[in-house]
Amino acid sequence: MEQDPQKRVRELEAQLEQAQRERMEAVMALQIAMEFSSHLPSSYKDGPLRDMLDEAASKVRSILSPIAFAFYVVAPGFPSFDLAGCYPSSKMPLLEREKDILIEDGSFAWAVEVSKRTWCTSSDGNLRMLLQPMVSNDRVMGMFLAAMDFGDVPDVKLVFLSVILSSLAGAIQSRQLIDALKEANGELVSRCFSLERSKLEARAERRKLDQEIAEARTEARGAQERVFQVFEAMDDPVLLVDRGHRLSYCNGAFLSRYGLSMDEALGMSPEELLGDGDYAETWRGLIGQALSSSSPIRRDVESVAGGSRVVFDSSLFPMRGLSGGVEAVGIVLRDVTERRAAEEMMRFMGYHDPLTGLYNRRFFEEEMRRLDTDRQLPLCVLMGDVDGLKLTNDVFGHHEGDRLLMDVAEHLKRSIRREDVLARWGGDEFVVLLPKTDPEVAMEIARRLSVMDSSRKPVPYKITFGLGVKTSPEQDANSVLRMAEDRMYSLKGRERDWVREKIVNSLMLDIEKRSCETCEHRRRVANLALGIGRAMGLEDDDLERLMLLGEYHDVGMIEVGEEVLRKEGPLDRYEMSLVMKHPETGYRVANASSSSLGEIARLILHHHENYDGTGYPHGLKGNQIPLLDRIFRVADSYEVITGGRPYRPPMSPDQALEEIASRSGTWYDPAVVQALLGLMG
Repeated sequence: MEQDPQKRVRELEAQLEQAQRERMEAVMALQIAMEFSSHLPSSYKDGPLRDMLDEAASKVRSILSPIAFAFYVVAPGFPSFDLAGCYPSSKMPLLEREKDILIEDGSFAWAVEVSKRTWCTSSDGNLRMLLQPMVSNDRVMGMFLAAMDFGDVPDVKLVFLSVILSSLAGAIQSRQLIDALKEANGELVSRCFSLERSKLEARAERRKLDQEIAEARTEARGAQERVFQVFEAMDDPVLLVDRGHRLSYCNGAFLSRYGLSMDEALGMSPEELLGDGDYAETWRGLIGQALSSSSPIRRDVESVAGGSRVVFDSSLFPMRGLSGGVEAVGIVLRDVTERRAAEEMMRFMGYHDPLTGLYNRRFFEEEMRRLDTDRQLPLCVLMGDVDGLKLTNDVFGHHEGDRLLMDVAEHLKRSIRREDVLARWGGDEFVVLLPKTDPEVAMEIARRLSVMDSSRKPVPYKITFGLGVKTSPEQDANSVLRMAEDRMYSLKGRERDWVREKIVNSLMLDIEKRSCETCEHRRRVANLALGIGRAMGLEDDDLERLMLLGEYHDVGMIEVGEEVLRKEGPLDRYEMSLVMKHPETGYRVANASSSSLGEIARLILHHHENYDGTGYPHGLKGNQIPLLDRIFRVADSYEVITGGRPYRPPMSPDQALEEIASRSGTWYDPAVVQALLGLMG
């Protein structure tokens, strides 16, 4: 008996509806990956590869100054690479030649294996070659090759370059996935239209419709499997959450990230998946918004993964069912923790001094423009300059100078008010912006900031601040800054020599505490040198320089450790090399100090030269050695011999004279020795 045609059509329509439901499940899965492309720039998603490369090349030029650079993308025969773009194109022969050499010597293969940048020299030895893989989620998508002049490249620029190349690699990978998914989606849509036509022809083509329904089911399942295969190949976690906020699907990347099996993950809530407390509350809110909306949502969201805080660039896509309503939410998570940290570092460095952590000049100038309003009057500016930095840099090196600047910055931070703006202006200058501050209060703050830290080791410092005040809207803010600067230099000019003398005297006091070099010893040496100088008929100016040389000749010992200065017994070769540096150190200290000490800098440099050329540091001999140094050499030796040292007992005056006379013409100038013998009678 033949079946009722109407009943058969209804059965066929029910079968078609079932097939359409199965198709919708595949479409929903496909939509997650297709919508994922929305978090790429439009030029990456729709434009040709050339547009992507040109945009990346523009960013590269903004941070580096290469002679030429090129992008290579992975070819179908990986690990081979195809040239995708060369900038400028005229340098293509150079870069292609160097690329072939780097492939031949194994540099390309090494860079791919470790996914790290490498530096090498060009084949002609004239350029530095930078080779850096373009990696997205541990997959090498291409290679960046640049030819550069020799010279250091700041680490922060290399960090920015890595961010650019990582973004480009991710765009290339995402585009490849999108192209594959569009192809699969096109096949599925075409097949669905075929099913719709079959529905209209069901009465006449029942057998054909049955066959096509079966084929559609098979193809839908195949398309769905291909989509989920794509999801499984992705390094970014992908998941589906139903209307009950429960997980209904996740890919392997998600399971691996959270250390779960599929059975453990399915049915979990946001609290269980992504962290409780505020994290879960945020996710519940976003998922609820996506379920009630028809538009995708993209946002940076903090979560917990592996016990650590991470930042996900999160894309949420509403998934519609056959009824047209939103039945689920697709979520794609991209870990951007390191990228966001690098961006935050860029923002911080744009407004902060990298050494002291204070605001920099750029931030200060912007704040000064922002606060330059009638409501902030009186507006006061303090500008300060540090004494002691040049001496520290010259004697102990710029590392110690940097430490001094950090100590100054800490003192200033402790001494200002919360509402004040403190910045490093540049070099050894600091500025403070004081909004709504009376000049008397600003002057008191300036006095509190202007300190002389004599106890600081190894070199004390003095900072001096000048004050500028804006009391009326008509005043130019820049003129207030100049006023503060002029007053600062005026104050420094009046106290410069006093400050520098205080710093040097602090150094001498420190040397005295760490050694047997006492103030009384220096004065005895100076007095004996004066006596010899008068016996030899020196002028008053030379006698005054002799007195200063006697007081400050060993200022260079500030660089020698106490264990050497107080050692009992002879110094070994290394210890002696440290001591023999002190004339040159003293020379730098004197040149960086007051004008009076600057006049004897050369005398300090040569006060250990011997008459026969066996002294140090330059091995001068005879009259090449300044006369005042030859006089001082004899006076200092007499005082050391009679006063004793940890490594030798003192001798009597007669014994000292005998020893000095025995070295006349070798260590000592014979004329000076005769003057000493005559003086001692």
